[in-house]
Amino acid sequence: RNELSLDHLDTVANFIVKNADGVQLGYDQGQTHADPFTGGNRYVPGQSAGGSGGETASIDPFTSGSRYVPADRVSGFVPPSAVVVNRKGNGAAIVAKLAEFNEQLAQDADTASVAVDQKDMQLIGELAGLGGPAAVPVSEAAYGALLRVVRGWPAAKRFPALDMLRLAVADSPIPARHHANGGSDLVACVGEASGLFGLTAGAGHEVNAMMGARALANACATTEGANAVWAARKVVLAGLEGAWSAVANKNLVTALSTVYLNLAILAAKQGDDDDGLEILSEAGRFLGSTDNPDAQLRLVNVFGVLATRFQLCKDSARVLGDEVIVVLGIQGKTDAVKQAARD
Repeated sequence: RNELSLDHLDTVANFIVKNADGVQLGYDQGQTHADPFTGGNRYVPGQSAGGSGGETASIDPFTSGSRYVPADRVSGFVPPSAVVVNRKGNGAAIVAKLAEFNEQLAQDADTASVAVDQKDMQLIGELAGLGGPAAVPVSEAAYGALLRVVRGWPAAKRFPALDMLRLAVADSPIPARHHANGGSDLVACVGEASGLFGLTAGAGHEVNAMMGARALANACATTEGANAVWAARKVVLAGLEGAWSAVANKNLVTALSTVYLNLAILAAKQGDDDDGLEILSEAGRFLGSTDNPDAQLRLVNVFGVLATRFQLCKDSARVLGDEVIVVLGIQGKTDAVKQAARD
């Protein structure tokens, strides 16, 4: 009708067939009409594209394997492995104070006999660099001169010498080597000279006792000192039993707690369950009676160190301090105490 030649119509038909090659129009013989709502190709929630049209089990988002499970809380607590050491000090100022006190003692007829001679003062002067940034060697002679002051001077004038002793034991093994019984007599010397082990009897001078406690804690900084303190651990624990409840000096209470923490760290390295439990028991009583946040932090760490190292301590910690630690995690005076208690 359109007066097109047959050759032109054949050309158009061949073009269409060629460009539609492989495309099947209509349904395949084996395929039937599929209802998009009920048929095998219907949309099934949760089924991946191209998935089977078979029946899919219902997935409970609260109980199934694909449910959301919160990650286990990872404790931020890492038990301290290094002992606490206080190396801060002004050795030159200590030497100056010792020289001043020595002059006063020498001028008083009642105390002139305990004043040290000029040679001893010069030896003690060699320790003036202690507490500074550079290491200072401690000679046997200088330590011997310092001991004559520590042991011989009246208690009221002894604290500068005890402070120098604190610095000396932190940096040198000489003090521990100087004393007999594997160095454990160092503990007896510190306890006697500072009155540290007489606090519960009201016989201790609190400033001296504070220096003594710091000296015991610092002694743990050297291998020889740590061994000396550990060898005398029962003497230390017996001497400090209940001492925290007999004193009011905040710095002394903190120093006492440092001794317990260092003993716990030594126990984790050298001791056994019984050693740990003995320290934990005393630390638990201490923790339950103090509101000093610095002491609380150290004592909570005692629990952490020992409970991590010894199963017996871990089980006992629930009885000895769990309630107090839970309260500190909520009501601790400082963020550090709260965090340590929670962890």
